[in-house]
Amino acid sequence: MRPIASSLPSVESVALAYVLAASIACGGAPANDALPERQPGMGADPAPRLDDGAMDGGGPVAAPGATPGAAPGDDGGTGGARSFAEITSFEVIAHPEVDRSELQCNTTGTCFRTTFSPGGAISALAAGATALTTVADTTAFTTPIGGGFFAGLVVAGSDLYTNLCAGGVYKLPAGQTTFVAEGAVPVGQGGSCYANTLARDGGGTLYVSSPQSPGVLKLPVGATVWAATGGGLSSDASVVVPRGQDVYASDAVGLKVLAAGASSWAMVGTGNLAMAKSFTYDAAGNLLDANDTGLMRLAAGDTVWTRPAGLVPLAGNHVTHHVIDAAGAAYIVARVVAGGPYTLFTLPPGAAAWTRVVDLPAVITPAEHCLAMASDNVGHLVIDCGRHTLRSKP
Repeated sequence: MRPIASSLPSVESVALAYVLAASIACGGAPANDALPERQPGMGADPAPRLDDGAMDGGGPVAAPGATPGAAPGDDGGTGGARSFAEITSFEVIAHPEVDRSELQCNTTGTCFRTTFSPGGAISALAAGATALTTVADTTAFTTPIGGGFFAGLVVAGSDLYTNLCAGGVYKLPAGQTTFVAEGAVPVGQGGSCYANTLARDGGGTLYVSSPQSPGVLKLPVGATVWAATGGGLSSDASVVVPRGQDVYASDAVGLKVLAAGASSWAMVGTGNLAMAKSFTYDAAGNLLDANDTGLMRLAAGDTVWTRPAGLVPLAGNHVTHHVIDAAGAAYIVARVVAGGPYTLFTLPPGAAAWTRVVDLPAVITPAEHCLAMASDNVGHLVIDCGRHTLRSKP
């Protein structure tokens, strides 16, 4: 764990920036997107273990296809009514924040990011801005728990939700400078220390991955204590994403779903990736997931995952998460050659292979990792790479 730095600005000194950004945000709760920066067994959390009993709920389920009215999956927002295939270059924004946990954007173009080095902070990049603004840092908590840094992040209208590594879940209401606890997390079951492990569905229920069994906890609207979601899931599952009334999570076995009203998690198809860093649905209802060993697809209505050609990411934190553009195509950034550039790739619905769109700027050094990508919902991709944040052009 990294120690908490005391030199960052206090939350009071930067609250005005958040108030201004939040005051223009529209309502609604976009699905949680983004990418946990982890490998199986990495870090100080307990190594994943399998719960006893049936893990697959009676057999793999098929990809359900597009669901009218359902929230999208881990898609980083929408393309802002444009195709990202038109991207030719990027604006580069340098900053001192090295390690990123998560990236989320609201509906008006402001993107929020959590970092755990230096010290742990939530910062914002407003639409058109050329610099990051600190929204909050861990000095807002007088007695941080565990590592003390921010891990997951949810942007819900004008409110922000976050969880501290090995600690509780907190809300920063619009226009406020003080975090408030969201329910009492059971002793020994604090939030995960990785990104993409906090989510909120369209009805307002919160979900957080826990380092202990049962893996994922939930807090319905009006509840005061986090509760188990169901059996059949490994501890410390990655990527928790609600979609409609269902909830998805990836554990040490693969991608699983907790269907509405179900009491156990079921495997989604066979042959998919364990500890996925990202998953989403494209416009055709095909399910995509990715980690540092590959990218897979489960065709709508099928039960067997396949691997589209054209992209094999370099092992070791060299891939972001998916974003779906307005045309329904999937995008991801990956490095495929050691020392080579990061590249933006696309996979249109039904295409047999990923294809190159554009390389990222050479200012991204081989020592930097591009780990987060989201649509700012006003027509641009935003990508976090080490000490640089990129915004696409045009």
